[in-house]
Amino acid sequence: MEFERIEKFVQKEYGINLSAYKSKQLTRRIENFIQRSGAKNETEFISKLSSDANLSKKFLDHLTINVSEFLETKSYF
Repeated sequence: MEFERIEKFVQKEYGINLSAYKSKQLTRRIENFIQRSGAKNETEFISKLSSDANLSKKFLDHLTINVSEFLETKSYF
């Protein structure tokens, strides 16, 4: 799956630049979230995010949880 549209949407809606995070783990997490949302493709997923505030919040939480866990876990430092 190509994530250019999702990257642009996330930047516009949440102010998060995903292009800095090209890890396979992030890609896999986004793919899994899209599948669980029932969307068939990026366009449908973005449409769902735009029309469902609850799904949009869950997606934002899903994207940002690893960053906050990393910063809060002293064992990483």
